[in-house]
Amino acid sequence: MIPEHLKEAIVKAIQYKGELLGQKDLSVEAIKKSIQDVEYLENCQLFKVFCEGEPDAFVFGIIMPYHLCLSLSHATILVSWFTGENRGIKSIKLVEKFVKWAEENKADGIELDDCLCNPGVGRIYEKWGFKRVETHYYKVGDK
Repeated sequence: MIPEHLKEAIVKAIQYKGELLGQKDLSVEAIKKSIQDVEYLENCQLFKVFCEGEPDAFVFGIIMPYHLCLSLSHATILVSWFTGENRGIKSIKLVEKFVKWAEENKADGIELDDCLCNPGVGRIYEKWGFKRVETHYYKVGDK
């Protein structure tokens, strides 16, 4: 379940990150509806949800069926947020906690993203046994 004290922080983080990507129409109502949908899928036992931290430092991730191979599960962080003073040890500890949770919940695979603005994060993930697989490019479509 997603803690109430983090729902507003999740909305703000998604809006901020969406603006950076040039995404339009990220209304509060649409994001809140998506959060409700994730909770619904968790209640149906299709997703497992991880959401921990405080509004200025949190990780919100899921375990879900893997793309086009529903017999495998895939853990991924949907959104994380760390204000300046919470970057570093505190952020790494929360991501590490997510990884441990995913392993304990028997995820077949775990995906972690790193930010191009912090190349050191990838080195930490590699020390944890992760391999760099790909780089994402993002384009906003016209509606």
